Amino acid sequence: MEDKTNITIIGLGLIGGSLASALKKNVTGIKIYGIDFPLVIKKAEQMKIIDKGLVPEQMENAVPESDIIFIATPISRIEHYLKLATPLCRPGSIVTDTGSTKVMITEKAREISSGNFCFIGGHPMTGKERNGIERIDPLIFENSVYVLTPESETEKEKVRKLALLLEKTGARVLFLRPGLHDKIAAFVSHVPQLLAVALTNLVGGHNRSSDNFLRLAAGGFRDITRIASSPYEMWEQIIDSNKDQIALAIDEMIDSLGKIKEAVFSGSLEKQFESAAKFRLSIPQDTRGFFLPHFDIIVDVEDKPGVLAEISAALAKEEINIKDIQVLKVREGEAGVFRIALQSQEERMKSVNILNSIGYRAEPGNQ
Repeated sequence: MEDKTNITIIGLGLIGGSLASALKKNVTGIKIYGIDFPLVIKKAEQMKIIDKGLVPEQMENAVPESDIIFIATPISRIEHYLKLATPLCRPGSIVTDTGSTKVMITEKAREISSGNFCFIGGHPMTGKERNGIERIDPLIFENSVYVLTPESETEKEKVRKLALLLEKTGARVLFLRPGLHDKIAAFVSHVPQLLAVALTNLVGGHNRSSDNFLRLAAGGFRDITRIASSPYEMWEQIIDSNKDQIALAIDEMIDSLGKIKEAVFSGSLEKQFESAAKFRLSIPQDTRGFFLPHFDIIVDVEDKPGVLAEISAALAKEEINIKDIQVLKVREGEAGVFRIALQSQEERMKSVNILNSIGYRAEPGNQ
């Protein structure tokens, strides 16, 4: 990035606040204006993640001075702030957002554009279970995919400028067209969420006649319905902004289930299993979300105090940083399984050797 780049971030919640923090940590020669409500601005200033804090009514004191404007608000508020901010943009500035669907907001930006700004849709594929400035993390973008969705006519130099800035946060930039982004999101994120909700409610309904339905729901059922517990508040705006693609994906899913049903009675179900197995194995092993590389190991552990601390200490001693850790299953008082994500293939294999040498059973993940 060139020196003295001015940046405005509208919305200092988890994503916007983390972005401000990451940029402050990793980029020199920038000035960050933060726009949010007074209490949030006060906290952001105390945390020293912004240079100047303003409330939305003071936007005219930040946007005209900025080279890049991020709108990091909930999807339902992005259009509102686009309309407020873009008339204030100086010629040649870049406006981007952090919403998880892209077609609708890209169309809105095109409608209100007067040619004085360049809009580039964005979707950081990262987050936490809880939002708010108290949860911000400057490391949240490291090794995560940050999707940018420029249109075909978007100035390439503007796209390059934004991508280079985001890469300084540790993110891996992936370029998709807005429509393709939303179609992929519908198939691999939105419809799976709705399928998990539907299946859980189906079994839950039968549980009213016999509580053995949920009592015996374990293993594969738990795995496939894990995301059914996601709060509706988190999904309402996402689903509302991608209805058309979700509807098309559901229609295809219904058709696919119909073929499965036919195969159950026709004796051709084996072909469905074989086909699914091939597709499942063709998923790149080191990807997560929208093509996010990861390097996992699976570790069998005893259910006893201090296990996680011992594993962490053993890896830290060899300067191996754990990127993420997930408890896959625990049988109380007996054993459990951890999935640990690491930085590279080299660290993955080194970690397997370290943990096996101190008595754990560890092996590379193969998901």
